[in-house]
Amino acid sequence: MAAIASTPLHAPPRATASPDSAATVTPKSTAPLEPVPSALEADKTTLPSPAIPAQREAGPTPADTGTPSTAAVRPEPLSDEDIIDMEQLGQILELDGEDGNYDFSWSMITEYFDQAARTFLDMEEAMEVKDLVKLGELGHFLKGSSAQLGVTRVQAICENVQHYGQRRDQEREVDISAEEALTMITNSIDPVKKEYGIAKEWLKEFFREKGIDVDADDD
Repeated sequence: MAAIASTPLHAPPRATASPDSAATVTPKSTAPLEPVPSALEADKTTLPSPAIPAQREAGPTPADTGTPSTAAVRPEPLSDEDIIDMEQLGQILELDGEDGNYDFSWSMITEYFDQAARTFLDMEEAMEVKDLVKLGELGHFLKGSSAQLGVTRVQAICENVQHYGQRRDQEREVDISAEEALTMITNSIDPVKKEYGIAKEWLKEFFREKGIDVDADDD
């Protein structure tokens, strides 16, 4: 029997990968990877946004509804200087002397009250007969007595009445017709009475504080 030559068994050689022949790893997916948000960005995305309260729908304004605004119609209170010229009144008070007695100046005030009341009655009578000349004279008269005591608002309106009686509008510096003059005088009667009433109450309160019994001669 022939002898079988024994040759050493060798393990099969391992394949060595050369740099050029290195196997490339194919990624499982070719889709681009999403960027990983930072911690700050993660907080922004996870925190709920604060709730913003819904704005209340504005209601209609007075101009929309036609209702007059109470702020627009509320008159501003008058100061003493708006009612009485204190410098002029002070000259009247000086006539009483330094004894603290205001009887003389108060007598001038009460005489003015009587004059004004009579003048308003005369104006109404002159209006009925449309006597422009008489109306102008009455306006001139009451203007002078009001100026003497510093009743400036009555003085100003009566000066206008004086010029209207002469068919003249001093504010516009134009001549006016008799009809227009009568209309303007008519529109001046109520305002001058109102201003006189305000001044009368102010003067009575002023002399009451000085110890005068202002209601003794009140009509």
